[in-house]
Amino acid sequence: MTDGAAGPAGHGAGGTAGERRTMGPLPIRVRRAAPADTRAVLDFTRATWDGWDYVPSVWSEWLEATDGVLLVALPAVPHELDLFGRPLSADRPVGIARVAMLSEREAWLEGLRVDPGVRTRGIARLIHAAGLEWARAQGATRVRYATGEDNEGSHRLGVHHGFRLLRPWRSWQPPRDEDVDEEDAGAHAIEGETDADAPCDAAADQDQFADLADEPEGEVPEDVAARARGIELSPTERAEDEGSPPAEDEAFGDGGPPEPDEAHRGASPPVASPGDVRRALRRAGLVLDPRSPEPGVDAWYRRLSDDATFLSGDRLYETRSWAFQELTRERFGAHVRAGEVLVLQAGGATGAGGAPPGGGARGTGDRWALFVMPLSMPGSTGGRPWAAVAAGDGELLLRLAIAARDALGRPIRLRLPDDAPAVQGRAEAWIAAGFPPAPETLHLFERSLEQGAPIDAGAPGALTLEEPPRRVAAAYRR
Repeated sequence: MTDGAAGPAGHGAGGTAGERRTMGPLPIRVRRAAPADTRAVLDFTRATWDGWDYVPSVWSEWLEATDGVLLVALPAVPHELDLFGRPLSADRPVGIARVAMLSEREAWLEGLRVDPGVRTRGIARLIHAAGLEWARAQGATRVRYATGEDNEGSHRLGVHHGFRLLRPWRSWQPPRDEDVDEEDAGAHAIEGETDADAPCDAAADQDQFADLADEPEGEVPEDVAARARGIELSPTERAEDEGSPPAEDEAFGDGGPPEPDEAHRGASPPVASPGDVRRALRRAGLVLDPRSPEPGVDAWYRRLSDDATFLSGDRLYETRSWAFQELTRERFGAHVRAGEVLVLQAGGATGAGGAPPGGGARGTGDRWALFVMPLSMPGSTGGRPWAAVAAGDGELLLRLAIAARDALGRPIRLRLPDDAPAVQGRAEAWIAAGFPPAPETLHLFERSLEQGAPIDAGAPGALTLEEPPRRVAAAYRR
């Protein structure tokens, strides 16, 4: 549709709040984000989930980050009107996505958003493809993202681009109405994520790509359209609209929709520093001795590598909240040296001595539990520390969780592969101890980016990369 064209009856700029409009696919240009994009991006990311989105709180950090690439999508066919009759100028961002490099070979996709005025026009698929191209250019051979179990639009988007579903993960933590979850204050931030730019776990184990409405020739759900126009649906109207099929481009991979809680309303409890957390855990005798000899660290990593719960999670761990990567021996050793590995052994022995169970020999007394609590990683905060990996004997694992919580005097969060051996048949004990399971699971998706693995960039001319993707990111290193 060209500028000034009225379009189908009732679909012009003067359409009513209750109308839905459809348009064909919109070709886009994708480039790296710039500070000049800020106003337009914040305009369409402020209300992704009923009036809230973490993107505005982390946008400036993302612009300056060196661990990844922040992308914006622009109309390749300017002078059209969007779904609400607003002109689409050539320099108006209509979508964003971020690629974060968690290691030299592992990329994480997050923060995909599409302006409500251009949803249903295929933009999420195209900017997702651009993110994959840029991830490959950074040297990534494996890329992942996370989403909620009921986010069908994000699931379809992943399947379209060759992702496979890994095992679902479930959080075990106190209900949010009992504790202000600092992770809610700003999801998926990067270096220095504290307070307002801390990672989001408030999304009730939803996603990093929210409910995406991006089927070409599809319809924009009316609640999304109403928010874009500043119109609040009544409860009756919202209930009537919930029958609409989930779509692909409201937001992508970011825990949505987060539940607004006290953190979102400006109230937040005192947050202890990572140093305070370490000292409290050391005083409780839970920390594996950072001076442990390398053979001892090797022995602990071998046990972890053979653990059924660890293996059920594909050897991944939550390196920063809402971002998963492989826990290698090198990274495990770095966590030990940083004082971030907690252990509990049968008989009540803790990690202070650094010796593996049984002195390194397997046997009937080889019972242990282990956490990695990444206090020095980007995104760590003392508000609600999390176990990036939890493994070992189920009974001891619960005792270790209780001991860590009691030592810190504040809640902690565990996220475990769903139905992990360590928690099978023990849900009642975890609930009684104050660690109820979340009602929904987090779904992790993964695909290969090895050379030759195809990336669907749509029809010819649908996606234009304004610069050839090249290596610009420096992977975070401990």
